Amino acid sequence: NQDRALILENEQTEQQQQETQQNSLLVGVFDGHGPGGEIVSEYARDELPIQLFSRLEEEKEEEDDEDMVVSLLKDTFVQVDASIPPGSSGGGCTATVSLQRGRRLYVANVGDSITMVAVYHSQTNLTDIVYLTREDKPHLPEERQRIESMGGSIRIPRGEELRYDSSRVLSIDPQTGIETGLAMSRSLGDWQFVGVIAEPIVDVVDWQSIQDEIIATSTNCDDDSDDDDDDDNDDTCTPTSADDIHFFVVAASDGLMDYIDPPTIADSFATAFFRRNNNNNNNNKTTKHHPLVVAKNLIHQSAQQWHADTGGQYRDDIVVAAAKVKNNNG
Repeated sequence: NQDRALILENEQTEQQQQETQQNSLLVGVFDGHGPGGEIVSEYARDELPIQLFSRLEEEKEEEDDEDMVVSLLKDTFVQVDASIPPGSSGGGCTATVSLQRGRRLYVANVGDSITMVAVYHSQTNLTDIVYLTREDKPHLPEERQRIESMGGSIRIPRGEELRYDSSRVLSIDPQTGIETGLAMSRSLGDWQFVGVIAEPIVDVVDWQSIQDEIIATSTNCDDDSDDDDDDDNDDTCTPTSADDIHFFVVAASDGLMDYIDPPTIADSFATAFFRRNNNNNNNNKTTKHHPLVVAKNLIHQSAQQWHADTGGQYRDDIVVAAAKVKNNNG
């Protein structure tokens, strides 16, 4: 298996949280590919947090210095890429990483793995995805322009090929003349593909602002309805508090995403993290929906689909990591 994942949490006491307002969480997935891809993904998983937290400590940045954190994430990805050991033999990996610093989630991504930020509403028992990374594909206009301006070549599938293939950046081995293609425009370690870069796209998700908006919206009940209206509006006019809103992060490789859609994944982990707490009187349900069991079941479902579609001849590596976003409400 060439895929790797990480979840790192900075546990703090309630007093420390109030003093620093800097709850810290790091969730990431690294999908290796090519010869030695497992070397690259394992190196990235181990080295990226070391370099990132070292840089954050050196800068002593404040929580609100958003530009500083974004810049450090980009620089860290580039430096990890530059320091990959040569023994990887031409392999590479994706990297999708979420860093929580207080009220903000910084999501950095290269490649076609994904990160989603979701919110579970305990009042309605519903789950919403509030953020989803894009897949870095060579055919995207801005990616194609960069690759070709740097001298790289792209192949875009046509017709029936679209059903089973992706746009690819091309590379020709100078010794063998064999052409290979990389199905992403950004990654770590794929130096032989001209135009493919390691600098991630970094988005910032302010979960606190989203929470405040949800609470504000829930208190705007429609006072214009007639008294003799039915009671269907009662639920929608029930004010929501911070205790009813729960954020979490999921990162996954394309081996999972090819067969299981983001809403299904998000809803499964919402059950694991939050809904199961309402079923404490049923030990079987609680065990069934443990996060590790949910992750295993999702991987198994995807693996079955791979087997059915390829006749057991091929199955992409699959990895998923998920964690609750830590807030000052517990």
